[in-house]
Amino acid sequence: MKKSDIIALLIIHFKNYNSKYFIDNINIDKINYNKYLLCLLKKDLVKIYQKIGDELSDKNLNKENKIFYVKILSKHFNNNTNEYFLNIINNTYYDNINYRNYLKCLPMKNITNIYANIHKNNKDEPEHISKSFKSSKSDSNIIPEIKYDIVDIPKNISVVSKSFKSSKSDSNIIPEIKYDIVDIPKNISVVSKSFKSSKSDSNIIPEIKYDTTDIPKNISVVSKSFKSSKSDSNIIPEIKYDIVDIPKNISVVSKSFKSSKSDSNIIPEIKYDIVDIPKNISVVSKTFKSSKKTYIKPKKIEKIYNEDIDIDYLPFNTKRVSDNKFEEKLNKIINKYKKKKSNIIKYIMRLSQLFLDDIIIMNDIYYKPIKIKIINVLYINVETLLYIGEVIEGTTKGSNVVVKIQPKIPDKFEYRKIDIKYQITTEHYIMKLLNINCANAIVSKIYAYGYINELVEGDIERYVLVSEYLGKDLTSLKYEENILIIRDIFILILKALNSMHNCNLNKNISIVHRDIKPDNIVFTDNTINKIKIIDFGLSTNVFNIINERSLKEYKGIHGTPYYMSIMQHKTFVIDYMDDLQAIAWMLLDILSKNKYILLDNINEKQVDKINEKQVDNIIYNNKINFLKNYKNAEYIKTIGNILLTENNISVIGEIVEYTMKRADKIHKYPTDKKTSNGIYYSDYNESYYNDIEKILYKLK
Repeated sequence: MKKSDIIALLIIHFKNYNSKYFIDNINIDKINYNKYLLCLLKKDLVKIYQKIGDELSDKNLNKENKIFYVKILSKHFNNNTNEYFLNIINNTYYDNINYRNYLKCLPMKNITNIYANIHKNNKDEPEHISKSFKSSKSDSNIIPEIKYDIVDIPKNISVVSKSFKSSKSDSNIIPEIKYDIVDIPKNISVVSKSFKSSKSDSNIIPEIKYDTTDIPKNISVVSKSFKSSKSDSNIIPEIKYDIVDIPKNISVVSKSFKSSKSDSNIIPEIKYDIVDIPKNISVVSKTFKSSKKTYIKPKKIEKIYNEDIDIDYLPFNTKRVSDNKFEEKLNKIINKYKKKKSNIIKYIMRLSQLFLDDIIIMNDIYYKPIKIKIINVLYINVETLLYIGEVIEGTTKGSNVVVKIQPKIPDKFEYRKIDIKYQITTEHYIMKLLNINCANAIVSKIYAYGYINELVEGDIERYVLVSEYLGKDLTSLKYEENILIIRDIFILILKALNSMHNCNLNKNISIVHRDIKPDNIVFTDNTINKIKIIDFGLSTNVFNIINERSLKEYKGIHGTPYYMSIMQHKTFVIDYMDDLQAIAWMLLDILSKNKYILLDNINEKQVDKINEKQVDNIIYNNKINFLKNYKNAEYIKTIGNILLTENNISVIGEIVEYTMKRADKIHKYPTDKKTSNGIYYSDYNESYYNDIEKILYKLK
């Protein structure tokens, strides 16, 4: 077979599945990215570039030529795995991948391997045809379904697509023939017929349809449709025209015949929709209606669930069961919460829950099967769910893992532009980057990443990240009374941050976490001797896709307001100082013993009732106030306690000051800089970590 023929068959096959199936089966072993990317369209290259490197503003993207993107993207992908490349493609287009574009650019060897792999996994599939065999409990016959998608049909080629379906009571085979034809060459006869029968049909009901483009001269095109119901005694013809740029001497007629139970007369209806009709074409629009009962085709109405639907999370020990009312419930939610997307998101998150003893099966990062049983719930957030799972099959069998879940939004909700911040993809990329390139990085390990289908009928698909299960997080230190133990742990955190920041500078890999907080610092076991950093959903490389120090400006909240740097509350660029200043705010939180100093002592329940922007403003203003007054005796009295002494408050203030406006300091380093817009940032310098460690040793 020619390469184009194999691609045509592959497209037919892949269209029956989602983009994740495409990614899983494409299995590229080796690829010349430079050659491959040159083959893609520029608009596709721009989309890919935007997905992995948004350092240029949108207005500048189209000014660059195609070679610019090819050069940068090929270098970027050569530093990563083929799986990473495919995941980027998947996440750029979600379920709208143009399979033809991405397959045609692959070498013939890759195409044949993909075809052979699919053919191997679908043994019922003949060499030149895409079939799917479906049967139900009562089916006595095999129901093959064959579909074609044909482009540029060569001369003298007869093209036929047939579909045979049967049900329990069918006594005849019901063939359905459809055509999708583009650029029909001369002398090609095109006919599409569909024969359908119901339980009581005694006759064959032919339905003929045409979809024609660029009709050559002297071609007669006729479309007829005959339908009958159980008690039809008469035929009701309906004639419609849809004519565009009709060439001379072309006769175009479309007829449809319909009947209803009580019609005794023929009701013809003729309609025309005409655009740019060429000369010499006679067009007539007529409508004939009978005075007796006429058949009016009812509009399709989607069923809506009548009972109330709870959008709150279900208990973890809920038993998972199939739900044949799933579609109806989705319709109910859509209608009920048209203007309240937050409730739609809440319902989607409820659907994505995992329960006790649920089993998930996927491939690990080495493409080997891993089977996990869910044994406990860890954390439930607005857009993310965390569970503890036990590996019951796989290379890490017997070990516990963390299973992070984010939902795939059901198709019914996609047009509503439901905004879920998908951090799992970013987290997977960063964790893999750290695990591969930074041998000494003090971070959690990744075991598996992917996409799982519905667990039962009436369930939704999920994105899953499986990582190392560790001990308690840093919040447990709030009950620690020994300041020296606290000091030593914070020095461990400082070293862990350094291991990320100094990941692999030779390859321009230097990761800033951007969400350092007690929840994301975890002890490796039941002791408090070692820690690891987790949750890389907001993490990023300080070097952009063209291997330059990223100076892109960000605005808005990027992190957890209580712990993020003062700079992150306003306009900022990605910087090491953001992570380092977070150490100070975590220390203030741990030593204040659940007293929310930066929130005016408002408790968590009260915070939930306040607008996010208001919370951010309160915290920002209190941080500025702390920075101005941390040496003020009166201020110290208002926030102090047995551990939050004058000395220790001074240590916290000193760390904050150290990380602010470094380019203006008297004792600055050459790595302390400012952008043309006056925004402060720093390049990597080992001295920063040594200096802050000395400050931490002042704790007492």
